[in-house]
Order: sequence, then C-alpha cells, then structure tokens
Amino acid sequence: MNWIVRGESGAIAGYVQSTVEESGETNVAYVFCPAVRGQGIATAAVRRMLDIVVSEYQATVLFIVAETGNLPSLMLAERLGFTAAPPEVAARRQAGPNDVVLWLRVPFRAEA
Repeated sequence: MNWIVRGESGAIAGYVQSTVEESGETNVAYVFCPAVRGQGIATAAVRRMLDIVVSEYQATVLFIVAETGNLPSLMLAERLGFTAAPPEVAARRQAGPNDVVLWLRVPFRAEA
C-alpha cells in the first residue's frame, strides 16, 4: 500500500508505504515534510496504516528500518510501540550500516 498524506490545507505532508509478505512480516516506511512535525499528522497516518495491515492483511510482525540519526523517525516509531529488533531478527532485514531495525509484534487475536 502507498498513501499520499495531506495536511489540513490539502498540501502534501508526506507518504506512508507498507509491504506485507506472505509470512505476515510487514515493512513500513514513511517520509514527512519537516514543516508538519509536531502536528500529529505522521503519527495518525502511520497508525492508520498499521491498523489496516493488521486487520485486513493479517500482518503479524511489523518492521521499520530507520537511519540511526533520524530522530524524528525513531521517535515516531517509538510512539507507535516499536522497539529495537533482536540482532538475529534484524540481520534478516535489509538495512545499511547506519540503520536500526525496529519491530512490533502483533498480539495473537482469536477469530470472533
């Protein structure tokens, strides 16, 4: 899924992207304009996409790969509940030498 995210004015604020693999592991990426920081736009957009990939596409493990120095991205991931992936899990993801792999495991939910 790829979404363009717009602010209240209608101007493009950024984008959110996710790729759900057959295993249920899902890569999540986002880029937002610095001008929209602190407005909750990024948090709301990424949270909504996470909700959809879990509820509609049965994602089981969510990943974000961010540059170590990208504090706004890391802070957003932390607000959403992501933590550093264990080294053995991080090693399976495509990440550069200056990247950190974050993950969020989806709790098991019984079918209603």
